[in-house]
Amino acid sequence: MRPLLARLCQDRSGNPLIELGLVAPFVVALILGVIDFGRGTYASMSLSSAARAGAEFVSRTGNTDTLTQVVASAANLREAELTVTPVVFCECTHGVEQACTEPCGGGNRQYVSVEVKQPFSTLVPYPLISNPMTLSARAVLRVK
Repeated sequence: MRPLLARLCQDRSGNPLIELGLVAPFVVALILGVIDFGRGTYASMSLSSAARAGAEFVSRTGNTDTLTQVVASAANLREAELTVTPVVFCECTHGVEQACTEPCGGGNRQYVSVEVKQPFSTLVPYPLISNPMTLSARAVLRVK
């Protein structure tokens, strides 16, 4: 019996499998975190480009009725999930924001701002991170 026990204690053939079992959960968690971070970054960049396209659309046409459709189609987003908020405002040359109907010395500069919000859910719930969260992007363009 002693020779068998001594031979089993010296046998190292199962060590890689045990190490893999111990390390695999950490590697999977790391990979899921990287994938979620990448998905969130891509969604945020899509929102930014969609907000920019919406601001350009409003600055060229002045139309805000179909803005949600334009923003959704600009970045292949689902229209039902988007919240699009356009704002047109004016600013005097010395930097004071005011209503576009009031004149100021040096003339008004008119701007359009488009803010886009969309819910985003991670693949796995993480501690200290709300799920779903709201991603938002804002673009401001000078009209005249």
